[in-house]
Amino acid sequence: MKRFITTVAVCLVVAPALTACSGASDAVTISESKSTVQLLRNVIADTIDDSAIQGVTKNDDAALACGDEPDEDRFFWRSSVLLDIVGASDRDIEGAAAGAVAALEKSGWISAEADPVAHSVTVELTSTESLATIRITSTDDADGDGRGASVFVVVNGPCVKTAGADSAEMKALVT
Repeated sequence: MKRFITTVAVCLVVAPALTACSGASDAVTISESKSTVQLLRNVIADTIDDSAIQGVTKNDDAALACGDEPDEDRFFWRSSVLLDIVGASDRDIEGAAAGAVAALEKSGWISAEADPVAHSVTVELTSTESLATIRITSTDDADGDGRGASVFVVVNGPCVKTAGADSAEMKALVT
């Protein structure tokens, strides 16, 4: 219970760091977005019970170009983690993801289930207090592909103006 309370408290502090108070995402730098998005991803992953996690398959961070923006100086930070889940039942997998979603909802995030895909459930979360968006996908191993059951957490920061892909600002993000 103590871990849950700490996690919810951190969500309340971290999420507003990407606030849309000015209504413009250019009020946030890519560097500010990076640290906040990474922390939010880690907090979300931390809401999943340790006993349900078999291991971390992939942990990824990257600055990505804003796809629908013609301006090539606009980027957003994406942080993700793919967790292998112990237990093959749908209830175990959905339960692991549901705990993370519930913690976010308690701190003001609004969830909506994305279009269902075979063997997986994706929940998208947004907040009026944050420019970040969150996707949590739980996947079972019913297709027998050998990948096993998993929960995939993706946090995207806002699309922000940068000095360009080859700028010192962008190069500093990978160090």
